[in-house]
Amino acid sequence: GHGIGPQTVLSDPRRGVLVTRWLPGRACTQRDLRNPRFMRGLGAIFRRLHETVPSPPGIAPLDPARAAHYYASLAANIRARRMAREACRSFKAAASHHRQPALCHNDPVAKNILRGHGIRLIDWEFAAPGDPLFDLAVILGHHDLGAEQGRTLLAAARGRVHPSDWRGLMHLTAGYRKLRVLWETAVSAVLGRDGLSLR
Repeated sequence: GHGIGPQTVLSDPRRGVLVTRWLPGRACTQRDLRNPRFMRGLGAIFRRLHETVPSPPGIAPLDPARAAHYYASLAANIRARRMAREACRSFKAAASHHRQPALCHNDPVAKNILRGHGIRLIDWEFAAPGDPLFDLAVILGHHDLGAEQGRTLLAAARGRVHPSDWRGLMHLTAGYRKLRVLWETAVSAVLGRDGLSLR
C-alpha cells in the first residue's frame, strides 16, 4: 500500500514463511546505482519506508554486531574473529550518532531492487527495526560505491546531508563491508564442513 514492495499474501515469522505477489520489472544494475537520478529515486523509496511504515510487532531489531560474532564463530579462525571485532567497532561508532530506529529492509542489494513502474524492493525476509542508515550502507558497501553516490542517496533518504548522518553512514558502510566478508567466509566454512559445494 505504500508503493515500496510487493503485496503480502502470507506472513508467518514464527514458521519463517513469507509469500508475496510477483512484481514485474528487472533487477537494477551497477550502472543504475551510478545514475544520480536513479539514486535520488531510490533514496526517496527509503525515506518513505523509514518515515511512514511502522515496524510490525514482535520483530526483534537488527543486531549487526551479534551477526558479525556469529559468522566469525562459524568461520572459526583468528582472522574472522579479528574482522568481527573491527566490524563491531564501526557499528558502535555509528550508534553514537543517535537516530530514531525505523523499519529497514536490511538487504537492498541490486538483485532485490526492481525497476519497472517505479522502483520497488523485494525479498523482505531480513526486514526488522534498526538504524535507517543501514539500508543505505548496504547499497554503498555491497556495490563499492563512492562518496558521490553516497551523498546523493543520503540527501534523498534523509532530506539533507547532515554531518552526523554522513559520519554514521561511513561507519556503517565500513562495518557492513566486513560483515559481508564474514558472511561469505562462514558460508564457505559451513559448506566445506558438510562436504557441499558452492556450485
